[in-house]
Formats: sequence, structure tokens, C-alpha cells
Amino acid sequence: MQGRGPHISQGGRPLRLNMVLAGRDPVATDAVATKVMGFNPWDIEHLRNASAKGFGTLDERYITVRGVAIEDVQLTFDKPALQASGLNFYYGRGNREWLINGVYGGADLSTEHLPNEANLRPVEGESAGGVPWVRINGLNDEIDLKNYWHGEYGEYQNDVVTYAFTYLVSRTEQDGELWVGSSDGIKVWLNGEILLVDDESGFHSFAADKIPIHLRAGENRLLVKVKNSLGSYSFSVAVVDEDGDTLPGLRYFPDTPTWVAAVEGPVPTAFGLEPNYPNPFNADTIIPFQLADHGHVQLLIYNSIGQRVATLVDGDRSAGSYRAGWDGRDDAGRQVASGIYVIRLRSEEGMQTQRALLLQ
Repeated sequence: MQGRGPHISQGGRPLRLNMVLAGRDPVATDAVATKVMGFNPWDIEHLRNASAKGFGTLDERYITVRGVAIEDVQLTFDKPALQASGLNFYYGRGNREWLINGVYGGADLSTEHLPNEANLRPVEGESAGGVPWVRINGLNDEIDLKNYWHGEYGEYQNDVVTYAFTYLVSRTEQDGELWVGSSDGIKVWLNGEILLVDDESGFHSFAADKIPIHLRAGENRLLVKVKNSLGSYSFSVAVVDEDGDTLPGLRYFPDTPTWVAAVEGPVPTAFGLEPNYPNPFNADTIIPFQLADHGHVQLLIYNSIGQRVATLVDGDRSAGSYRAGWDGRDDAGRQVASGIYVIRLRSEEGMQTQRALLLQ
């Protein structure tokens, strides 16, 4: 069945498709099935949970399909609307993990409680405005600030504003839509640019505002500022395509994600990968490398049995000196285990490796 229900009487419609899928990895096999149906596997709750528990691979870059290509058998299924949401369209999965800071008195979105708020790069535990940035994990796509702040302060917070932040890390440069919902006024910045100022109060509705966006490859900063005059206090944000699927290759990271920065100085005369520092490390490590020529570059992290766990660079870079940061997480945002990891730098100039020791 496809559509809005599991039975014809509930809005579903039968669709017949004969296909055989076989694989040793149950998560990867189900992920391929969802791709065939036109879904983004990262939007499927049981697949995310199974992958997080270590039952299989969800990242499609590490899934090999043999036989007929997915594109040759892919069908666009009618997708179900978000249950109990009042929506009549599909809503893949919003971001549920944020760094938040607050609360600040006065339900006024124009008041700048944090200096240079458009360009914030918060760190968990770091103080701003006299209070620390804290990580929250929502139970669903609607982030309930009303009950969160009640738990922190012992009373409901009215006539206030809260900041919430996450990084959007995109594997490629791509266009999409930002679907925003809020029970009260909300202001949204992407990479320092104001995308939305909605000062209206009312009730929360998923995707009340749909905003076209352009993501650059790598890191994108998303900041929201949510006010509450009185009553319910919640918001939701999803970064999706026009069908409601999370954009391909997109991950949300409240913490500083993997980063790469150019280092000022003369152009190097040779290609090289230097030892990371600190080493051993237990949180973050810095990886210096040099490129003598412009070209396609890969900076990858492998575990001790040769499996790729993290992609730090995979794209064109100009000649120059660089530093890359790795926080000990894999491409799905999960903390990797203690052990020895191999850092591999590869380009048309050659390939070099270094070893890093992660101690938790």
C-alpha cells in the first residue's frame, strides 16, 4: 500500500512491484528499499535507530548495490502525511538536536541579547549572555521549549526569547527549502543572512513557512531566535527538498563539525600530510596538510580494519597550506570508539598517511 493509510478504506492505494533485495546487512538492505521508493533513508526512524545501535550501515556511501541500479527501478511512491500534524503532505524529519541559550526577558525579536548574533558560532558549555549554551535532544520534530524551561526554572517562561543553533553540513553545494514552524514569533539566519522574521503569535504548525535556500558544500550555520509571549512555546525546522525529504548528504551537527581552514603564507613547494596534534587526543585534533597544486583532494579517516569512518575533505582545493579539524565522530555524527585511526591525504600529487590515537 502507498499513500496515507495501510488500507484502501483509510486512503491507501495498492501498488504492485516485484523485486528481490538480498543483503547481509539488514539496515543497508532496508535503506536501499527506501531509496527505491523515493525516500531518504535518514528520514526513516527505525533505520536511524538501528544504525545508531550498530546493527548495520545507513550511510549510502558505504553501501554497494550489485545488480540493477537503484535509478533503473526507482518509483516515486505517494508518501504519507505527518501523523497527527494536520499536514496534507509528507514531512521527512526535522532537526531534533540543538544548542540553546536563554531565556531572555522581553518577547521582542529585534532586541540583540547576544553581541553580533547573526555570526554566532556557539560551543556547548560556553557562556554567552551570562548563561551557557546547552544541548537538547527533542523527542520529535517539534522542539518543546515550554516544558524544557519549566524543568530548568521550575516555572513556565512567558515574555521571553530563546536562541537555538545548529550546523547544517552538506556533502555538496545544493538548493533546498527550509520548513519552519513556531507557536510564536521566530527569526531565522542562515550563514549570517536573515531568512525569516515572523512576529505572529498563534499555534505551532509544521512548515508554516517554506523558504528557498542555497547550501554551500560543507558547513552552514543555522540560528533561530524564538519568542514566547504567553502559553505554548515550541518550534520546528527541517531542511528538505520540495517533496519533504531531507536533502541528500545533509547532516545536522550542534557542535562544531569537521572543519578545514586555509593558512596564510607562501604556496608550498611540495604535497604533504603532517602529523596531527594533539596525538593522542580525546576530543578534537588538528591535521595540517599542504597542496602544491590545485586539484581534487580527499582527506579521509579510516579505522584499524580499513573501513572509512569520516570524510574531512572531498573536493577541489587551491594550492596552499591547510588545517583540518576532526572531533572523533563518523560521517553519521556518532562518536567513534577509542583506538588507532589512519588519516589519508590523496590528490593527483600523491598519497600520504598518518596515524592518530583516540583515547576516550
